Amino acid sequence: MTQLATNENSDLVIPKDLDKVSADQLAELIGQREDKPQGGDSLARLSINHSPEDDEGNTLPRGQFALYNPETKEKVFGKEVNFRIFIRRFMYSLWDNEQGAYSVRTTQQAKLNDQFPDTEGGFKCGKLTKNEITEIGLDSPEAAASALVKCNQVLYGLVTITDGKTATGEDSPVENVPVVFYGKGSSYNAISQYFRDVDKKNLLSPNVVAKAHSIKHKNGATIYYSTNLTISDTVDLSKDDRELLVAFADRINSYNLRVSEEHAEAKNGEGVDAIDLAAVEA
Repeated sequence: MTQLATNENSDLVIPKDLDKVSADQLAELIGQREDKPQGGDSLARLSINHSPEDDEGNTLPRGQFALYNPETKEKVFGKEVNFRIFIRRFMYSLWDNEQGAYSVRTTQQAKLNDQFPDTEGGFKCGKLTKNEITEIGLDSPEAAASALVKCNQVLYGLVTITDGKTATGEDSPVENVPVVFYGKGSSYNAISQYFRDVDKKNLLSPNVVAKAHSIKHKNGATIYYSTNLTISDTVDLSKDDRELLVAFADRINSYNLRVSEEHAEAKNGEGVDAIDLAAVEA
């Protein structure tokens, strides 16, 4: 299993005998090269590929899952994915297409009725409830802005792609890679149904191997894809799994702390005593 990166042992150590260090190793050591998982994140991000080609002009398989392999430092594509989901959290976000990044985001919480402080000092990135929209009117600027805010189901887990291929078509299977996946829009309801199915069977999601596949949709000239999850198999939780669960929890807590600090700064230094940092249940 690919290990989840941590900040431990981050001191820079230059080997005494540089003749035994390859040029690639030295380039990484001195900070000349950057790893490029999605968003600069050390945790690989699973997503559905919508791009017809990459920067090198390679034709990419639209509608297939895409994953940055931290071992080969290449993107891998696959039609079907085995996904063991260890933790689910909810998060609101507003995406900036020009920047290719979230312009506003909230903490990640366990329940939808929790507080969701955001990086602009508000809550839920300005997302309004149905009752609030009814009161101010559908044509109001606030309602229009609210419609752009998405609620994500953030899934942390292990992914295996047995039929994985690179952008150039070379076989590149991946096994048990720690990932994060953001399910929103047309994928949201299907993901919710998956968790209801798991719960009905009295199972815990880390013990379940889900089969993930994409579904093609067409709305006029627009083609888009959503994610569907079905129960495929069950496994026992190993010692490594338990350690990974703790690592995911630490990651979520660190993220929430950063967002809460930005929330406080955006409010001109007001306190954050009322903010729940969403401690993750074991």
